[in-house]
Amino acid sequence: MFINLWSSPRNVSTALMYAFAQRADMQVFDEPFYAHYLKYTGAQRPDRKVTLESMECDSEKILTSIINHTSQKHTFLKNISVQLIGLDDAFIGKTQNIILIRNPKDTLLSYTKVIDQPTIDDIGFKHQCDIYNKWHKKGNINCIVNSMDILKNPKLMLTKICNSLNIEFDPNMLTWEKGPRPEDGPWAKYWYASVHNSTGFMPYKLNITELPSHLKALYDECLPYYEFLNNLKIS
Repeated sequence: MFINLWSSPRNVSTALMYAFAQRADMQVFDEPFYAHYLKYTGAQRPDRKVTLESMECDSEKILTSIINHTSQKHTFLKNISVQLIGLDDAFIGKTQNIILIRNPKDTLLSYTKVIDQPTIDDIGFKHQCDIYNKWHKKGNINCIVNSMDILKNPKLMLTKICNSLNIEFDPNMLTWEKGPRPEDGPWAKYWYASVHNSTGFMPYKLNITELPSHLKALYDECLPYYEFLNNLKIS
């Protein structure tokens, strides 16, 4: 089974990848299309140079490499939804798919710690809706999950995610060793400090920080997409 996770950025997507990596029947890949996205869009990121130098950019070669290097019964691909830009998305029709969402306020407050002036094309909520609208009707969207719900009750939500994939929940998914994993992308040092300091899903904490005024228009633009997907989430 091939499982795609389609996440917004600065979500708990890396922690969820770590959770699936604890399964003996699962091999995980960290954002395999990121180099393609950087080359295709020209997006400037602090990890751009190291990513383009160390990863394949050709989507066909990426998919072939994943298939050839899969050594377990199941394969989990952690993707950020914007990285689908410029790709032939036909492979989605042959995979299981999870959409992972987060309140756009929390996403923006976290994302702007690294990227000062994001746009709707950086944040990915619209892209998640596009994925849902195209592939749900074809039966390829297994579930939509809010990361807040995972943090509030990891065991319950991981069980529901596994049920949507028709696989057994594995208690090993709840914890991992502190530090980086071999599957981490070369961008890990820029983005993964929190998950590297964790041994499991961190308890949910309400963020009471006020959204800066320069982000409010983008928040308002993202909110309808988030609310649409949040109304369809499993809980």
